[in-house]
Amino acid sequence: MGKVLKCAVCAAVLLGFCVSCDKNGDSGLYKEETPFNSDDGYDDGTDSLIVDPPDGASFSQYFVDLYVMPSGMSLSDRLEECNTICVTFSGEEIRAYSHEDSLRFIALAKSFGDTSYNRRSVPYSNPAIGSEIRSVSVVCDKDFPGVPAGDNLNDVVVLCSASPYEYIQNGYEELQYGEFRYPEYWNGGYSVDFNEEYVPVEKETGFFGEDGVKMMLPSCGLFFKHIPYGMGKCTITVTFDIGGNQISGTVTHIF
Repeated sequence: MGKVLKCAVCAAVLLGFCVSCDKNGDSGLYKEETPFNSDDGYDDGTDSLIVDPPDGASFSQYFVDLYVMPSGMSLSDRLEECNTICVTFSGEEIRAYSHEDSLRFIALAKSFGDTSYNRRSVPYSNPAIGSEIRSVSVVCDKDFPGVPAGDNLNDVVVLCSASPYEYIQNGYEELQYGEFRYPEYWNGGYSVDFNEEYVPVEKETGFFGEDGVKMMLPSCGLFFKHIPYGMGKCTITVTFDIGGNQISGTVTHIF
């Protein structure tokens, strides 16, 4: 799959898709291992060991407590370093426990089935996009190997991100992936630094139909399986359909 992607992707409170060139270890983000006692709002009736929550943690009915409704995005050209265009979405933020946002937030949480987390978490550390990713289009203004200018590079570009949707649908139980938690080329050096409840997303770009991406992080990477050389200066146009809203941007790169 071309040269190995050797980037560490950090998607945390800053909602950034940050790329470095080292493989991260444990993310260090809080993960509840045991239930909290009744004074903390949760008790399973057992004598399990009580652990201290992280500083600033509070009891939450919802796993995702911050939804971003994208109206724009920024693109970062990292094709030279790691075959990737990095994408960070921006837009209106709908927060849990905000009086102004309460009705809209509850409606979003119900639509994704995220209403019974009932554990402690650090406020606004688990973000997601509040609309489904329906399609991703990546086109080049010059002929790409095997792809005429202006046609979608669906067989070339892979959408890489993460989402807690499967975790939520699994009753807030982590899915067991073992060594296959990440796609093959991610294991080669592509380490992601987010809570383990976020499941990797890997999809070839194009129209997703009924298989749209729900609750994706507000950041992602567009990974090119192979990079051509000798094409000269090219303009790459990226378009996301997010809940029917078209968001586009361009990157200029010399291949």
